[in-house]
Amino acid sequence: MIFDAHVYPISVPGGLQLATPDGIRQLMADEHIDRVLLVAKDADLLLRHIEEIDGAYAMLWTDPRSPGVVDQARSVLEHPKFRGLKLDPALDAFDPDDATVHPLLTLAAEHGVPVSVHCGHPPPSLYALPWMIERAVVRFPQVRFVLAHMGYCVFEYHEGAMVVAERRANVYLEIGGMPHNWRIKEAVGRVGPDRVLHGSAAPWHHPRLALRKARMSDLAPTDLAAVLGESAAAIYLRGDSAG
Repeated sequence: MIFDAHVYPISVPGGLQLATPDGIRQLMADEHIDRVLLVAKDADLLLRHIEEIDGAYAMLWTDPRSPGVVDQARSVLEHPKFRGLKLDPALDAFDPDDATVHPLLTLAAEHGVPVSVHCGHPPPSLYALPWMIERAVVRFPQVRFVLAHMGYCVFEYHEGAMVVAERRANVYLEIGGMPHNWRIKEAVGRVGPDRVLHGSAAPWHHPRLALRKARMSDLAPTDLAAVLGESAAAIYLRGDSAG
């Protein structure tokens, strides 16, 4: 099974056209993807997509300073195919452990859903550093945190993400957009295949390249199967017999 746990339902000029359910279905067929986790701030858009696409689930991208965001998140999490919350402290510019974030993390704990946090990017996006995110991880040990991009393209941030995951059992590493295949094997060796999961960050990164990167990481077959789908299914589809 292949579970792409990081897909945006948008299109990019000259690239993947994922703004419609047909576009996502075509991508899933072309790349043999069984499950996708769609990420967006527009809850209505996500709802339309997950209701039309077999194998599609949703994660609401939440800005903690947006009026009414906690009530909106609470509402969508009642839907069985909304499976988590996304935070982007780099783009939305907030401290991951700021008091404005705590109600969202409390909500995630109440619903038992993961929180994916954008992890990485060079300055000025300093809020997305692994050790900044770790402060929220420590405060909310009952929440499963996914460090999306595992530090992205900066070696020191890769190391930081893995160190945080080694220290904190409620931290998972998602490899979308992280360019180095050999660091996937390192992450698996350090925290185990059950806490390393595949995501492409499509359409910004093509899923075919993301899958090739994982398959070139010299993992044992059982570990590769976990990274490409089983780990994401275990964390995001918990309790879903259809998943």
